[in-house]
Amino acid sequence: MKLLAQAERLPKSCGIYQFLNEKGKILYIGKAKNIHRRVLQYFTGHDGRQMVSTLLRLAKQIDITITENEKEALLLEAFLIHKHRPRFNVQLLNGGQFLYIQIDKNKPWPMVSLTRFPSKTAKVFGPLPSARKARKTFSFIERRFPLRTCSDNELKRRKRPCLLFQMHRCIGPCVAKCTTEEYDQYVNDVELFLSGKNARLIKKVQERMKELAGQHKFEAAAEQRDLMFALSETLTKQRVAGFADKDCDFWGWYRAGDRGVITILPMREGNLHEAVNVHFSEDLENDDAELLSTLLMNWYCETMEMPDCIFTPLSPLSSDTIEQALSEKKGKRVRLFSPQKGDKKKLVQLAQNNAKVAFQRSVSQQLLIQNKLVQLQKICQLPRLPRRIECFDNSNLQGRSPVASMVCFIDGKPSKSNYRKFQIKTVVGPDDYASMEEVLQRRFLRSLNDDNWSRPDLLIVDGGKGQLNIALSVLAELGIGDVSVIGISKPRTEHAKGDLSATDKIVLPNIKEPIRLRKNDPVLLLLQQIRDESHRTALTYHRKKRSKETKKTGLNSVSGIGPEKQKRLLKHFGSFKAIRAASIEELTAVKGISLQLACRLKEQK
Repeated sequence: MKLLAQAERLPKSCGIYQFLNEKGKILYIGKAKNIHRRVLQYFTGHDGRQMVSTLLRLAKQIDITITENEKEALLLEAFLIHKHRPRFNVQLLNGGQFLYIQIDKNKPWPMVSLTRFPSKTAKVFGPLPSARKARKTFSFIERRFPLRTCSDNELKRRKRPCLLFQMHRCIGPCVAKCTTEEYDQYVNDVELFLSGKNARLIKKVQERMKELAGQHKFEAAAEQRDLMFALSETLTKQRVAGFADKDCDFWGWYRAGDRGVITILPMREGNLHEAVNVHFSEDLENDDAELLSTLLMNWYCETMEMPDCIFTPLSPLSSDTIEQALSEKKGKRVRLFSPQKGDKKKLVQLAQNNAKVAFQRSVSQQLLIQNKLVQLQKICQLPRLPRRIECFDNSNLQGRSPVASMVCFIDGKPSKSNYRKFQIKTVVGPDDYASMEEVLQRRFLRSLNDDNWSRPDLLIVDGGKGQLNIALSVLAELGIGDVSVIGISKPRTEHAKGDLSATDKIVLPNIKEPIRLRKNDPVLLLLQQIRDESHRTALTYHRKKRSKETKKTGLNSVSGIGPEKQKRLLKHFGSFKAIRAASIEELTAVKGISLQLACRLKEQK
């Protein structure tokens, strides 16, 4: 066996190993003190996980990387799993969906921003489990800490303070209304606030308020007083005795089959913060200690914030090595504990209970979605459950900039990685039927030649019988008979006749009368959500394309005006309108704009 022969030639060194398929895609990444011995266990039956046989059947190659010690192997494994997300490794399903708040201190005047993709060079706080609460926190920072919110370019261009300065929402660094020390003071305040150290911050603000009042700066003192009161209101009331000045994470989990949830209860300075629930999946059924070890490294490889102590329901595999790896990443010692009694044990159990509830809620939501799909299959008389649904829509402005969108929902949820956008190439004028025909032909022709274009179980077209017949004829022409098609049409005719209670119509092939569901029917709401998402995607793409074409008629179409000269012109004049209004003398005053180029610009207008 070729793969076994590769395994027998592996060195007896510490490091990581990777199973790859015939296309070179990584299927699984593992670590071992002895790579040779560990990999051979997959072939000798000493690894009893159910999916090992599937892994060995799909794998065609084994790659290795030797490391100095087990700690390096652990860090490298976590990094590569985070980067490549192999099929058979444990996956954190929603870690990338969290929001972070970051402070970029590399800029002359640091600014606070909300992002899902934090910078490696910025001070990052998070992940923040609730997007709504994350935006609420960010809004509080913008209202209470007068730091800049403008872009770097706007900061450089500004000659006088903006409205936010007049509203006391910014201290005007753009026009030197404050010193670097004054500005940095507020940056440090934000860091304390986001670190959960409100008690320390309130004390600091209170001292500043008294100092300003002693200097008879009563208006500034009043602003500090208001900040102190606002901070006091946000201070978490739930405080646990015995944890003062400690940053801890309490871990709990719940797993069933190949899926589960981990819950992390962060505690900062003795105050419990909002629980973070992260779903995970695993194709290989690891034992609890090994799985917990992988989850710990995966999570703290992704998150930017690391506590001093981590409490878990059981001791993870290679806990000493994990401690060393996390301590190295933090730059300060990190301790791992598995408490057996006392308050720490109670908090771990609380995390366990949260994980179980979160898992059960997730299962309930999946059952609701499953029921919707079953009802959709029944109502629309579909031959199989519509797990993958695609919907198409066109967008143009009187035939200008025609585009189309394809959105994809898998198991009732948007799968944005499968969204596609199309530019209409062969249709002239506002012809929705011809545009729909072109796009469907292009999409399903690709499905015949490219495995990456999987066909849907259900195709939805935005429209009535006309659009539905176009879709059916395209599929028939290409010889595709395994895709069901329906249309969803707005009740414009009924509304025009005064029947304002009429709902959207579901149009089926070979059935004369459309199906009408009640306004709040879950199936109708799902179809409307898919149709509206398709419309939104097409409209957004159309506007973007039209905007590009509008700009192209300005500077891009002038010979000799490249990107760099466009930037100079826009920086000098501020807008396309100002460029159009400028004289030849004013245009030639811009570096790189010769008399000949200036004349071309005037001719273009």
